[in-house]
Amino acid sequence: MKRIIIWVVVSLFLCQPTFASTDICILGSQATKMTKAQMEDFYERLVAGRLLTGRGKILKLRKLGGEGLEGNHEATISCGSNVIVIIRTNEFGIKASGASIGTMVSFRGECTKMYKTYDTVYCHMKAVTR
Repeated sequence: MKRIIIWVVVSLFLCQPTFASTDICILGSQATKMTKAQMEDFYERLVAGRLLTGRGKILKLRKLGGEGLEGNHEATISCGSNVIVIIRTNEFGIKASGASIGTMVSFRGECTKMYKTYDTVYCHMKAVTR
């Protein structure tokens, strides 16, 4: 019985898919060396339509036009490893996180667009609030 349990645990560990993570910072860093075609396929298979999380340092905050609660603020966040996340959120999301330039924040949302310039990957996200 003990051997069976060990075998199951080892096989589950070895059979994990490489891209099992939903951390956009990790997924984005894997895309830094891809061609445009590879990145489009990568986005469709592993990023689009999924709830992603991440953690990074706020580089820029700005208020967009419009009133109300729907996406009227934008935060540019550096995850490190040449990954930049531009996340739209509402005023509540900014204030609740205590966000200011230079602070580390955790975020979650859906990546609506992903592209690369030179060796930096950009992901535009729509924030998901609780």
